[in-house]
Amino acid sequence: MEISFEAWLAHAFDHPYEPEVEDKWYFSLNDDNDWWDAFGYPAETVAYLTRLFSDPVPPLEPFTDDQIGQGLHYLASNACSDTMFALFGYQSDLAEISSLPPPTWEKQEACLRSMVTLFEQIMAPRCGTRLGHKEPPGTHPPELNTVCYMWWDTMPVQVRSDNPERFHDLLVSVMAGMLAIDSIPCQESALHGLGHWHMYAPRQVEAAIDRFETDHTALREYASRAREGRVL
Repeated sequence: MEISFEAWLAHAFDHPYEPEVEDKWYFSLNDDNDWWDAFGYPAETVAYLTRLFSDPVPPLEPFTDDQIGQGLHYLASNACSDTMFALFGYQSDLAEISSLPPPTWEKQEACLRSMVTLFEQIMAPRCGTRLGHKEPPGTHPPELNTVCYMWWDTMPVQVRSDNPERFHDLLVSVMAGMLAIDSIPCQESALHGLGHWHMYAPRQVEAAIDRFETDHTALREYASRAREGRVL
């Protein structure tokens, strides 16, 4: 089913946020009228993601912080949708499911770099100063804060097989862009991602974290752990 950007936006975000309900709306999608087929429309999916991330304030203005967090979680997590499979171009999976190619380098790079704007314009002004790795067990932080902290953990990131070194450089560059945002949750999210990516690109990750400066004690400690790949 091919839909407009506005309809795609409503599909992802225009739902009540019900924290007490275990089965969220996206687990009840069961037919072509409910489901956006990212594998079937990879070019449109990447174009819509890039459009949303590049200028997020106007399209997300009608929604609450929790609705935005819920919608972003739906888009990012492969447990909820196949949206990010279209972005990261799972070649083996796409070959089985779709005859369409993964996104070009230029399209993928534009979408990934636009995530910095998403964090700068949405996460930074809305997420306050809470740190995900400091949340006491059993607490339930706001949905948007959770998505911010877990962004790089949630997405099914796959390294580009045609040029892995270029992909590592790109991904670390995007995380470094988030690390430069004047927002504690955004910086923590970037460090979280860099810490996980240390196993793939230790040199690039360590260089990015070495350039990071902060007066926040908890973030300094977290940066030190991320530099060694010791994040959860």
